[in-house]
Amino acid sequence: MDDLDRMISLVQTPSGDAPTRRLVAQYRASLVARGAEAEDRLIALIESGRAVNPPALFDVLAAFGTERAAQTLFDRLIAGPDGVSHAAVAALAAYPTPHARAAMQRASQRSDLDGSTRTLVARVLEQMGRPHE
Repeated sequence: MDDLDRMISLVQTPSGDAPTRRLVAQYRASLVARGAEAEDRLIALIESGRAVNPPALFDVLAAFGTERAAQTLFDRLIAGPDGVSHAAVAALAAYPTPHARAAMQRASQRSDLDGSTRTLVARVLEQMGRPHE
């Protein structure tokens, strides 16, 4: 297990005391700073279905702000189930980059989304508003 794997493991920790939460926040920032290699590993872990805490990884992935990250989150949003879809929406909303907005727009146009996810996407898109130009 290398440094990236350790950081990815710790950011999946759902709770902890204040020092642990601060360390998790530092590791999130470090993962994003590491760039493509960290993004690749996060995506591979998410796509493998072996993530311990997918919503935590979704949040880190969204922070990259890349088209690839947004596409991976879009794919999870569409694939579901509801809890996974809603976590993907929350992650995209937390980092309203142009790629995240585009993913949310594409999701809003999908007729195969269940009602609760479609409602959530619509509400979040409304809250995201228009990008500042």
